[in-house]
Amino acid sequence: MLKTTYELEGDRLEIVLAFRRIETLRAYGRQLLSVSENRGLLPNVVVIRMSLEPTVGLAIKKEFAGHGVFLGKIMSIDKEDTAKWWYQIEYGDGDRETMDIEELRPG
Repeated sequence: MLKTTYELEGDRLEIVLAFRRIETLRAYGRQLLSVSENRGLLPNVVVIRMSLEPTVGLAIKKEFAGHGVFLGKIMSIDKEDTAKWWYQIEYGDGDRETMDIEELRPG
């Protein structure tokens, strides 16, 4: 967006370039939404989320096919197995689920 703003500054063909630049930005936005692995996030947001270490109390969202998106919270972390930690998730409706790190992280 910043690059597009700079490209549109000046006193000549800005009005002619405006439509093309805006359509390019809109196409990029549609592309982000269509990339299911990043869930519409900019690449740097995905990198930041992947580097976060899940902790007790962290709120998460999970989509259940046919039922919608539910909010949950990490209630405990089972660290007995050093090769793989297990996260106990509790959702707002009282349901519980155990997940590993691959299931918690987007993409």
